[in-house]
This record gives sequence, structure tokens and C-alpha cells, in this order.
Amino acid sequence: MEKYCCVYCGAKESSIVWLINENCLSHPNGQNKGKHLIKQMPHLNIGIRTDIALVFSCPGLREAENKRPVSGATGDNLDFILQRLVKGNIIENFSERYDFRITNASDRVYPTKDKRVRTEELDTYLNAPKNLKRLHDELHDIQRCIICFGKKANETVLKMMFHSKEFKAPPINVRHLSPRVINKIVLENPKADKKINTRHRLLIVIEDDLLKNPNIEALTKPFNK
Repeated sequence: MEKYCCVYCGAKESSIVWLINENCLSHPNGQNKGKHLIKQMPHLNIGIRTDIALVFSCPGLREAENKRPVSGATGDNLDFILQRLVKGNIIENFSERYDFRITNASDRVYPTKDKRVRTEELDTYLNAPKNLKRLHDELHDIQRCIICFGKKANETVLKMMFHSKEFKAPPINVRHLSPRVINKIVLENPKADKKINTRHRLLIVIEDDLLKNPNIEALTKPFNK
């Protein structure tokens, strides 16, 4: 597992909790006048908000190339979802998706450059204590809700919460936002118009997955920062 690194001073730690909570000797505001800024990783973006976290299954080759999570079409779909939630006064405005905490159920990149291998992480790795501890530490300070995109993300977050018992932010399960999954929405709903575009499919995700989720109240209620 790759160590977490501070952008300002280059400090590297295996514990993200320690790095987040400690002051940085090379902070732009002066020595010890601010916290470490965690460098983006293919599976992780710390962001500037601690109210909402977004959890996906695992980083892919695009994320590995860009060294940050949810790149490409999945990232574009996430932008649309978040912007619609702002328009509906469900969440507060933001400047970019990387304002939010974003992580993955696995920190390992799938698929590898060898196309013969599987594209999803093994359950044995996801459920291993080391991985659950890593996910716990990356989400430990989230206060409002954790939106899980995809089955792997949801199941891993639920398992992590079961072992932790300390999380107050409830999970909200949403289907994955990859084009492969989003394009199946027409097939899942025989009443849907087969000519609908990606925008219409994402609106269905908001309506069916988000707004009908029993934990949606955590997302819609006023949040005291």
C-alpha cells in the first residue's frame, strides 16, 4: 500500500489520520500554521469538505495515469449528478468534484495493462482487515453521509462500518457511474425510451437511487459546518 504524502513538505506516512491532524512545517501560511495537504492518489482525493464522501469500487488505468480518482467518463457523470443536486438545493454549491472526499473500496488499480485479468477487486482483499482499516481511516472524519457508487463500494463500506461502530454518517447506495453500467438503465426498465441519452439516464439514477434511498434525509437536512 502506497504511503500518504504531503504536497507542501513531502512528509510520508502510512497513517492518513496522523498526517491529516498534524501541522505542516512547510505550510504556505507559515511553519505549523496549517495542516498537511495530502497529495492526490489514483484511489484517493482528500478534498476540502468533510460533510460528504464519495466511494467507488477501485481505480482504473485512467486514474493511474492521472494520479487521481474518478477520471474520464465516470468523472463527467459524477459532475452531472453533483450539479443537479446543487440545483435541487440538496447539497451546497462546490467549485469542482475534488472539493469532496473521494476514495475507493480498493486502493489497487484494475484492470492492469494485462487485459486478461479481472476488472474488479477480489472480495478477499476488500474484506481484509488491512483494507477495511485503510478505508476507515480515509473516511473517519466524514460527518454527513457516505455515497457509495456500486455494489463493491457499498458492501465494503457496510462491512467497515460493522467493524467500526463509530460512524455517524450513514451510507447511501447508488449504482456505479461508469458508462457500462449507466447504459444498462434502458435494459433494466422496459418502460424507458430506448433513445434516451446519458443525461436522462443519470436523472433516473438521481430519482431511483438517491432520492428514494431511506438515508436521503442525511443528505437533504441542513448541515452545520
